[in-house]
Amino acid sequence: MRSQSKDFKSVVYGIVLFSFFLAAIWSCAPTPKVSQAELDAKAREEARQDSIARDFELKKNWSLGYENYKNKEYTRVVPYFWKVIELDKYKTFLSVYNLLGRTYFELGKPDSAQVVYEHGLKEDPDNIFLNRSLGHIYSSRYMEKKAITSYEKVIKLDPGKENDLVALGTLYRKSDQIEDAIGIYKQLVQLKPENLEYRQTLNGLYSQTGNQEAQISGWEEILVKDPKNKQALWDLTNYYRDQRDWPNAINYMNKILALTPTDVAARKELAGFYKTNEQYRNAIGEYAKILKTDANNAEFLTEQADCYKELGELSRARSLARKALRAQRSYGKANIVIGRCYELTVDNCQSKAGRAGANYYDKLAYEMAAAEYSKALKDMRVAELARSYKDALATVLPTKGDKFLHKSKKLSDSVAACYHWMVK
Repeated sequence: MRSQSKDFKSVVYGIVLFSFFLAAIWSCAPTPKVSQAELDAKAREEARQDSIARDFELKKNWSLGYENYKNKEYTRVVPYFWKVIELDKYKTFLSVYNLLGRTYFELGKPDSAQVVYEHGLKEDPDNIFLNRSLGHIYSSRYMEKKAITSYEKVIKLDPGKENDLVALGTLYRKSDQIEDAIGIYKQLVQLKPENLEYRQTLNGLYSQTGNQEAQISGWEEILVKDPKNKQALWDLTNYYRDQRDWPNAINYMNKILALTPTDVAARKELAGFYKTNEQYRNAIGEYAKILKTDANNAEFLTEQADCYKELGELSRARSLARKALRAQRSYGKANIVIGRCYELTVDNCQSKAGRAGANYYDKLAYEMAAAEYSKALKDMRVAELARSYKDALATVLPTKGDKFLHKSKKLSDSVAACYHWMVK
């Protein structure tokens, strides 16, 4: 029995030694070689897993950011959307720049919005919204050159939008790029022909370039669409007045007065047009319309008197001038009109008598004219003119010697019938 036990132990011991021997052999064997294909497959799998993880994070941050944006939780939006920008290597969520910029505006941080939009344009340079938004920001900050560049890009990408054209046209005007502004407002006029403000702005731009033909055409087009457009009527009136084209100036001023018959300033100007164009009867009629509501207005009574003087109706002219002086004693222009009536009377009397030199009666008439100019000297508005008229008479006034020799002669003498109206 003892011998069998021994044999069993020997067997066990042998098996253990053999196992250690095999283990030693296997441990010394070389590691099986991994192929390049297996390595590439492993790398692709790791990249795929990273991509899946990144995509998950990207979509998670987008979802959380967008939900907060919809709920107007703007402070919470910011970190999520910045994370989206960081992770979005394939530009899947380019609208994030739009939303993040708006978020910053809601938070009262336009500087940050500008940074976002500028960053967004690097990724998406043809984004209309980003270009338009930057144009607005730059414009509000008086960065005209940058704003112009942004709006020019917008109009190139999305032509024909009224608000964009107005924005760019305004920037061109501020930057004195007149020709460029004209091009934009031409587009606006074509786009919105019923908008007279665009046409008026365009005409103003034409005036800066001196293109009068285009100006006139523009004003006339406005009147075709809106015959009662007072601004266009005034513009045409003033243009023709400056050109001294009185028939056209009168025509358009009459149209203005047809719309605003109580406009005293306009009627006064129309009367002035008639007077300058030597249509004195028409001028008198316009002054009469004004005087219906202001019968004692010294200015218009005097203007009316001056018209009668030019027509040779000297007595009527003096009567109106005297009425003006009763209304306003110091209105020197009325005295000048009376003085001029007396001088014209001398011219008429000499012409009728067929003589050139001044006789004593002529000199007495000149003396009366000089007296009126002396009165006018008290009115500083016309003092210089009155002085010139009075000085011009210095050589034809009666001298002391003349008065001594003709002391019994008066303008009321029968032989001076031509002057009788002056002493009535």
